[in-house]
Amino acid sequence: MARMLLSCPVGRPRLRFLSRGFAAALILFVIAYAGVMVSRELGHRRARAPAPGQLVANGVVALYFHGHYRCDTCDRIERFTRDAIDENFAGEMGRRELAWRSVNTDILANAHFTEEFHLVTRTVIIAKTQDGFIREWKKLDRVWDLVGDEAAFKAYVAGEISAYLGEAR
Repeated sequence: MARMLLSCPVGRPRLRFLSRGFAAALILFVIAYAGVMVSRELGHRRARAPAPGQLVANGVVALYFHGHYRCDTCDRIERFTRDAIDENFAGEMGRRELAWRSVNTDILANAHFTEEFHLVTRTVIIAKTQDGFIREWKKLDRVWDLVGDEAAFKAYVAGEISAYLGEAR
């Protein structure tokens, strides 16, 4: 072991046990890993969710914000919200008065929504848009309390969206 470190001509120690093949493999691994990370990052940037105003210029947007990893309850919140919209607002969706979008905030390009909507967990937001800009929004915090009662959950979400649609008209 004492012979493993040899001195270099410039005075820095050199590890003898690292063979050139191992060093080359390590360098290739680091380059490949960096390439994968850059490619993922570029892919995430392309995956950015459209801004709510791009979905509906003048109307209401319902958004479910989530991360990469979701529990059964999170999946149920998304499903119940989507079902409440499909069951109650098909006409509004067809007329582009209402839009629905699920947004992954763990994607770097969508992380700005966390600050804009003060998100601390998986959340349903409804937003009123006018001329392509959000004018008002509301966080539907009660979805967590109602997730065990599908009918009450859907009624709550539908009622909140109806109120926003009524004001948006």
